[in-house]
Amino acid sequence: MAGCFLVVTAMEYYYLFSGEKRSEGVMLTVIEIILVQGTAFVINKYRDFRALFVGILSAAYVLAGNITGTVAFILFHNRGISLGVQVLIHIVILLFFIGGSRALFLKQQEQIDKGWGFLCVLPALFYGLTYSLSVWPLNIYKNVEVIPAIFLELMLMILTFVFLVHMLAEREENYEEKNKQEYMQIYAERIPNEIDQLMQKEEENAIIRHDLRHYEQMLYTYLQEKEYDKIKGLLERTTVALEHAKPVRYCENISVNSVISYCATMARQLQVRLDMDLHVPAKLKVNEYEYAAVVSNLLENEIRAASEVKGVGKKTVSIKIQRVKEQLVLNISNSYTGKIEFSNRTGLPVSFQPGSGHGYGLKSVQAFAKKDDAVFEYSFQNQFFMVKLIAF
Repeated sequence: MAGCFLVVTAMEYYYLFSGEKRSEGVMLTVIEIILVQGTAFVINKYRDFRALFVGILSAAYVLAGNITGTVAFILFHNRGISLGVQVLIHIVILLFFIGGSRALFLKQQEQIDKGWGFLCVLPALFYGLTYSLSVWPLNIYKNVEVIPAIFLELMLMILTFVFLVHMLAEREENYEEKNKQEYMQIYAERIPNEIDQLMQKEEENAIIRHDLRHYEQMLYTYLQEKEYDKIKGLLERTTVALEHAKPVRYCENISVNSVISYCATMARQLQVRLDMDLHVPAKLKVNEYEYAAVVSNLLENEIRAASEVKGVGKKTVSIKIQRVKEQLVLNISNSYTGKIEFSNRTGLPVSFQPGSGHGYGLKSVQAFAKKDDAVFEYSFQNQFFMVKLIAF
């Protein structure tokens, strides 16, 4: 990029101080645009409208230093002073952006990959306005009265960019806060089911405790009568009752266990076979409430989609969560019938079968993956929809 800047600056000075014609100045400008935009695409991490936006924005803000240097030359007629002023303005603008907006801007580029084409219009308009006031059709050397208007426009351009970056950052914060609220709402909706199950188990335990006194008397009587088969039957019955009354523990993590319990109940009600292999530790590196909500979103979608499948034994969902070194790997798959396409706007599945639910809960999963740098993958083949989420 430094090389590109030096080449462009040399071309600018060649035009300003060599007395070339205006038409040749326009040609130089076209060459500069191609050079700057091409360099931006080559060195940018994102080869899309984000790179174009950076290129146009860079070209627009370079004008601030160039115009100021030109004004210094008009005032002092000294190329050294002109060059020094230009370099100083470029350094000031660069430090201003690095200190105030660079981190926010890079974060927005990483998290937002749509809408940059529309935003490209803004710096392009500023560039065109500045160019029309200083080069063509007006010329800053012949129309010095436009200098105040040019500087006001450049100040407006800088303030607009700062405002835009902070507005995007505030939008992202509001989006994250909304996601957190949705996570908590989903988790809160699952808690009553967990409480109901615990209360049901407590009632069963109370009944067993009440019956134990009678069982003790019956055991004593059977022993006296040497009715060993009846003793065995009574003990087996008591063991089954105790096992049934014991709270179901699917994994060590309480938050994930509560949403799994809710989804297991849903699967039974919808007659969907749910296969589980869960190894979730009690403590997670990621926010466990958000992770539990993500698991709930995915699993509930999969169960509802599988429930639409016709045929005995074909309504199946499988969920597997395991620790692989420092990673928590989640794999979910479900049988599915119907047509699935992927949205060009979000990249998420769009289902054409009523009631399937794919594409809605996946948005929150995608947001979680971006926020926590998790790997989020999905695919559809052989009438099975598969999702993988790797949290670090």
